[in-house]
Amino acid sequence: FFYQKADELDSWEKQLKRLHSSLLNLVSGDNDLANAEAGLSRSVLLLANVEENTGLAQALHHLAETEGHVADLHALQAEAHTCHLVEYSRELLGMDVLSERVRIYRTWKTAEANLRSKREQKIRMEMAPRNDNKKMATITMELEDLENRVDQAQHKFNNISINIKREFQNFDLNRFAYFKQATTEYLELLLQIQLKIDFISLSLYADFMHIFNNNMVF
Repeated sequence: FFYQKADELDSWEKQLKRLHSSLLNLVSGDNDLANAEAGLSRSVLLLANVEENTGLAQALHHLAETEGHVADLHALQAEAHTCHLVEYSRELLGMDVLSERVRIYRTWKTAEANLRSKREQKIRMEMAPRNDNKKMATITMELEDLENRVDQAQHKFNNISINIKREFQNFDLNRFAYFKQATTEYLELLLQIQLKIDFISLSLYADFMHIFNNNMVF
């Protein structure tokens, strides 16, 4: 079971790292777009302030305001990428539960090796022509301590194995629901942002037509 899961996690981690990297690039692109639109908004506003034609100045003010709103929405979109997808993929990448099991296993086996070494040392002392009772008592106490450490490490290893297996089984059952929730929330927010951008764009178009028709800029 654990060998199979280790292979699955290795493959999954490679794909998630690619996804995580792509999402970070997406967030960076949205932030760059938001910053560019904010810069455009400021530039258009400066142009509007020096424009002598009243109608054109009014249109430029509307354009600057609209670009500012769109910049805010794209910044919100970048935040949506981060909150709903980047953090989700980062959380999955953090599922390195098997490494803790490996660490505990190594601790257990190290304790067993120390116990074997100490037992061999005791046997050699028992076979020696002269037996130092004081040293023998010390080694006996050390053996008891090492035996307790081995038992504790083995118990800890068995417990974490059971818990990890249960955790994997629960995750296998629920991972589709987790992914569905993350992507649904993300897409709903993305749709709301896009609808707001569409509404702002249509409002700008209507304002432009009204200003141009009334002032006959063209």
